Amino acid sequence: MTKAGLSAVLCFLILANVTAHSGPQVRFSADERFELTGIAAGLAGYEEYSMCRIPSYREDISETFGAYRGHELVQYMRMLRATCGIAYDAVASSAQMLLISGDSVSLHPDADPERLCMADPRWTPDAITRYVDLLDRFYRDSGFREFFESHRDLYDTGSALVGKYCDIDTTWFHSFFGKYMGHPELYLSFVNGPSNYALPDMGCMPGYGILIGIDFDPQDSAQLKMFEAGQMTFLRTVIHELCHNFSGPLYDRHAARFEKAGKRLFRDSVIRKMVTENGYGAPGTMTEEWLNTLCESMYFKEHGLLYPEDYYIDRRSLRLSFLTSIKVQTTFLWLVSSINMMEGFYADRKRYKTVEDYISKIAGYYRHLSRHIEDEKVFFLSLYPQVTEVSVDSTSRRDTIVLSLSFSRPMRTNSYSVMQHPDSCVVRPPDHVRWLNILDDKVRLRSLRYEPERISFYILKDGLEKGRRYGFQMNPDFYQSLMGFPLKGNNLIEFTYY
Repeated sequence: MTKAGLSAVLCFLILANVTAHSGPQVRFSADERFELTGIAAGLAGYEEYSMCRIPSYREDISETFGAYRGHELVQYMRMLRATCGIAYDAVASSAQMLLISGDSVSLHPDADPERLCMADPRWTPDAITRYVDLLDRFYRDSGFREFFESHRDLYDTGSALVGKYCDIDTTWFHSFFGKYMGHPELYLSFVNGPSNYALPDMGCMPGYGILIGIDFDPQDSAQLKMFEAGQMTFLRTVIHELCHNFSGPLYDRHAARFEKAGKRLFRDSVIRKMVTENGYGAPGTMTEEWLNTLCESMYFKEHGLLYPEDYYIDRRSLRLSFLTSIKVQTTFLWLVSSINMMEGFYADRKRYKTVEDYISKIAGYYRHLSRHIEDEKVFFLSLYPQVTEVSVDSTSRRDTIVLSLSFSRPMRTNSYSVMQHPDSCVVRPPDHVRWLNILDDKVRLRSLRYEPERISFYILKDGLEKGRRYGFQMNPDFYQSLMGFPLKGNNLIEFTYY
């Protein structure tokens, strides 16, 4: 083979490799349809569309549209919410079907409102027709086009900033679900604040997408820094909503496998309280959302960010594990055991090509869980670290007492606290300020050693009074396991110096 021929083959192989491991670029943008319907819902008093986090935008909305709170559209939306439950995702999913052209709002020629009504019974054909007619009138009456165009700089700034943190492995969706990601429509809502919605393919409009609320002011440098520091929160939200478009159809195909177990779990008072407080008011809704959260967790698990062997390689893993722990503590107390259950999936990928090939195992786990929920609660409580041993060494060092605390779980070593003991007779050692000297690492490291298994405080003897009780209270929020769970209880530490 000639050099030219070899070069051509190598070039082909490189291009083939790039194609095999690349996917569609992920880009978010503001869309007039979602700002229009979101602002109208906010005017109608929808709480979930009244949480705009951008002060200047919120004020402009109030000044521009405040006089339209009595508009027929707004009154009609109040009635739709009260009588039909049109709220939350019902507003977002129907906005996909709109076409804004010139000064008019209408249904897109490709929209199928009857299919929407079949997929979401909250809507009726008559309600959609009336709703779109009133949106069209409101759009012109309020001068919405001018309002939207006047905020282009804000929309473009937010979209550009968010785009920096959308480094998503789009090929993973095919490897995990067996379906290509395709080209989802990705929208930012500047009026939604923290509210996010999946826009699944329900047959009423070609394609699918997600709507992410932007919950910071992109023109505020302080808020921007906070967003950048917590970028994993945004990425996790994006992956979660994208997964809905794959896990939803997966659940629908196998819902019968999960139905009885879901009902048993939902009857448990602790679980029902947790999930209903997070908006999952029925067993099926709870199960579907848990399954999607599990799929989202697998994305990050496969990418080495969720519960990695070495958390400190990438600080993002600490943030992500903390966010997952919050989901466990507040919503799905069985999520960690669910993640552990998926080890069988990865142990035999030749057999389990996609997650659907493993669905019988997942359903079996869910049935077992529902019958042994008390055992699961015991495991859940064990995830919270505890102080297992307190030792005081006053002899190995001539001038120093070593106070060591051992933990039941590997700990994060970047924060700790020594609060005043509730018993006023127990005081903190006089030199405790050295432990908290974050401005001078040399001083602090001579005064304290924090390892994943234990923390040791070095106390100078010459500042102590014999017969005096010393100690402190440990603030649980400042002591977290590597998995992100806080210390269990307000641990009180004390010793008497002789």
